[in-house]
Amino acid sequence: MNISSVVMSDPRWQESFVVATREALRQGADGWADEWLAIAGDWRDIDLAAVSTAVTWWHAAGDANAPLSAARRLIERLPCATLRLFGEHEGHLAAYHREGEILDELLARG
Repeated sequence: MNISSVVMSDPRWQESFVVATREALRQGADGWADEWLAIAGDWRDIDLAAVSTAVTWWHAAGDANAPLSAARRLIERLPCATLRLFGEHEGHLAAYHREGEILDELLARG
């Protein structure tokens, strides 16, 4: 069983996914369509060089939903961005089991 299957079989994840999906689609599916356009787009409408806050982008190389190439293309244009990769065999749901690590990084910023 792969990591995504383990996560998706967790009843707590299933419950939070239903709540999050319901909220995400409450006003329609336009947001999901916009996200896919953004993944494939060039982000010309946004001045990424003007983003002055530190950004840590957590990503899994094996993420089939959001390609690593799209994430790299974006963070290369952010002046204060750091890419943190999850394990080689982790995918789109890797963060579910890594919340502590992600929160520790955020809290360490002070």
